[in-house]
Amino acid sequence: FEDSHRADGLILLGYGVYDSYVERLKSLQEDGAHFICWGAVHNDQPGCSIGCNNEEGGYLAGQHLVGLGRKRIAFFGDVSANSPEFSARYRGFCRALTEANIVHAPELLIAAETIETFGFEAVQRLQADNIPFDAIFAASDLIAIGALRALQKAGVKVGSDVSVVGFDDIQSAAYITPSL
Repeated sequence: FEDSHRADGLILLGYGVYDSYVERLKSLQEDGAHFICWGAVHNDQPGCSIGCNNEEGGYLAGQHLVGLGRKRIAFFGDVSANSPEFSARYRGFCRALTEANIVHAPELLIAAETIETFGFEAVQRLQADNIPFDAIFAASDLIAIGALRALQKAGVKVGSDVSVVGFDDIQSAAYITPSL
């Protein structure tokens, strides 16, 4: 749209591998395009960027769960270079655990993309493998919603047996029971 001048500007959602689209952003900027990128913020990124402090958010989520007395906290999210936001959230989460002298067991790190199905399947996988956990930090609210559904289906009392924290504060998270 911007190339054809049918839009005054663009709002781009910047999930994923930054390197895969940085050249296109540079080209748009050189052509005088107006755009804002929402997602991971990079120092050399062309144009304007809007994002959050994902690492601090992960840290706060970890502190919250530790404050509830949780020790076996699963993390659901892709922590590879493909997901810089999730990686930053995981780093902050791990920092909170380290400060509380809790070692994050590798079997509690479950790769998950930002859809409900991955959260649902991650819970089922932990349960099928008999891996104990008392909390879940989901890297997105959609993953958390899927995890909540799987826990409820298995008869787990969310909140008392297993605590669940999501990230993003999407509107639909307020309408599930219990809300995130």
